[in-house]
Amino acid sequence: MKTLLSLLAGLLCCLTPQSAQIVINEFQPNPAEDKPEWVELYNISDLPLQDVSLLLHDTRSGIRLEHLTFLPHGYAVVCADTTQLKFYHTLPDACTLIEAKLPTLNNSTDVIVIRNATDSSMIDSVYYNVKWVKKGISFERKLTEAPAYYPLNLFASRSNDSTTCGYINSNSPREIDISMQLLSYSPQRSTVTAMALNSGRSTISDGLLNLYFDKNHNNIAEPDEIAESIAVNNLLPGDSLDLSATMSALYDQFHEYGEIQCIATCQAPEDELISNDTLISQAYISYPLNSILINEILYEPLSGEAEFIELYNNSDFPIDLKDWHIHDKPTTSGADTLRLMSRVVLPREYVVIAWDSLILLQYPSLVTQRSVQILKSSISLNSDGDVVALYDRNGQKMDSVYYLPDWHDKSLSLHKGVSLEKIKPTFPSAEFSSWSSCGNMQQHATPGAPNSLSGSSTNTEHLTAAPNPFSPSSVSESFTLISFHLESPNSVVSASIYKTNGKIVTRLLNTTYTSAEGAVVWNGRDDEGNVLPAGGYVLVLEYTNSTTGIVQQHKLLIVLAG
Repeated sequence: MKTLLSLLAGLLCCLTPQSAQIVINEFQPNPAEDKPEWVELYNISDLPLQDVSLLLHDTRSGIRLEHLTFLPHGYAVVCADTTQLKFYHTLPDACTLIEAKLPTLNNSTDVIVIRNATDSSMIDSVYYNVKWVKKGISFERKLTEAPAYYPLNLFASRSNDSTTCGYINSNSPREIDISMQLLSYSPQRSTVTAMALNSGRSTISDGLLNLYFDKNHNNIAEPDEIAESIAVNNLLPGDSLDLSATMSALYDQFHEYGEIQCIATCQAPEDELISNDTLISQAYISYPLNSILINEILYEPLSGEAEFIELYNNSDFPIDLKDWHIHDKPTTSGADTLRLMSRVVLPREYVVIAWDSLILLQYPSLVTQRSVQILKSSISLNSDGDVVALYDRNGQKMDSVYYLPDWHDKSLSLHKGVSLEKIKPTFPSAEFSSWSSCGNMQQHATPGAPNSLSGSSTNTEHLTAAPNPFSPSSVSESFTLISFHLESPNSVVSASIYKTNGKIVTRLLNTTYTSAEGAVVWNGRDDEGNVLPAGGYVLVLEYTNSTTGIVQQHKLLIVLAG
């Protein structure tokens, strides 16, 4: 009985053409640069095939391939220039190279067919469109036992070499293969998730899925960088396993803020394809709330000037503002948004955000500073009040303010062209008491510099003039600089020069709004421009404390030399 069965099996083998075991396994119809076209054939059987003759053709022409030999599960590559093929690709010794002029494979759509050379019966065929893959990447068959239909069983090569010519296809399943399929970061959930898949044909009885915090950004998963790990137990073919970590947990473990790099790896005994066992991705750990603060706003500039928003780094960390964003009050059509560029702001440093380059003409000192970003945006701050909200890359609100025009100092009759300043950068942005009008008498704003109000808390007032004495006719000292430091953070100041008999000769400041610190120049002349005679003159500085309404006065003797 066994002998009869053996004879029947042998007879069936004789009746089945050897060529029927050959399939088109991979091909390159659209190579990059001067690389050659080629077609890879594969013996799907467990037996060697000898003296095989085939016809290979497309829709226009074909070639005849005679007396071919295939090893069991062996590869043969047909190419017009095998020397050139070996120059660009490292091929295994077991791969058979067949040098023959291929039909001209179309760089659009075409069909590749192999037939039995004896009776022209079709053995295998594949239709392709070069638009399905990028130029220079080969087409691969995933399962040799199934027809090569796109997109069910025909795919772009995933190999780093853009091809697996002469090797098992990168898309073909191995017997044992665990692969990383996903490493993603969700800003909304502030979570990084890794997913491993059993891509093989057999159950994976044990293994590991690991998540690493790549502290040194060297793209290598090192033992002291492991953040989370989970065991793989009896993972069936096609099943997956997930592993997640929150950003807060990563910070608690590694104590770093900002952009981080994560590495996910999977492993299993006898894994046949380790090239798909690792993924690398970026994530972001938000800095603490109020690390960056809104510190100054110019929302109603003079004609020909620019709006701006000034930010202040209130933390002890250098912070990169890349992909942070600022938006105003949303309307029915949404909010206008400023997306910030990469710029590392050092601790206690300022950065100015503007959307019109006029700001550089307005404040020339910004030209030589690294503290300004000029961005394209449709944003426009409303003069009757608006929202300025600052968000980090995760969409976490870092700071916000809803300003109103009545936040300006009440003693300031006109506030157009005057910025709103924080009295102290650390004061709550949402509180109107944290803000007031800029007291800089020259520019009425202090972009990229400490606010005019920020250094005004003092119990010591002083009034000085230097040089004193001075001479209007002197070449080097023809004027005196009068400087004052007041107790009030902002005031309305008047300053006049009197003769010693009490007669006024000139007014230097007339109800001028200023911060606690200010200065004015006197050139020794009266209101009509006449040089005053040598002698003593009295400077009278009078100011109204804008907070209490109390009027105070200081006097100083200034001497004109002859």
